[in-house]
Amino acid sequence: MNKFEKSKVDKSRKQVKTQKVKTGGRKRGTPNKATADLRKWLSVLIDSNLKTFEADMKKILPAQRLSLLEKLMQYCIPKMQSVDANVDLTRLSDEEIEIIVNNILNKIEDENSN
Repeated sequence: MNKFEKSKVDKSRKQVKTQKVKTGGRKRGTPNKATADLRKWLSVLIDSNLKTFEADMKKILPAQRLSLLEKLMQYCIPKMQSVDANVDLTRLSDEEIEIIVNNILNKIEDENSN
């Protein structure tokens, strides 16, 4: 095993697996050049054919149109992720709880007045 490898023990089989340590290349999440070029090409293609796309959309059935829009939306609108907030209210003072409740009520009032 060289300095760029690390061992990993598979506890269920008692075997040692060797994994290479990443020492260079793109950073995680950075698209490769082909991906960036493809996205740019698709963007230009869509921008230059919007009128044709809109006309084609009008020719298909509403159910098909909705299905297509749903599929396309995932590429332009980020999906929402659920957020889990565990708050231990026993650690807050009565004043802190009152501030939180008042803030929530004020936000609800603001939303309802708009």
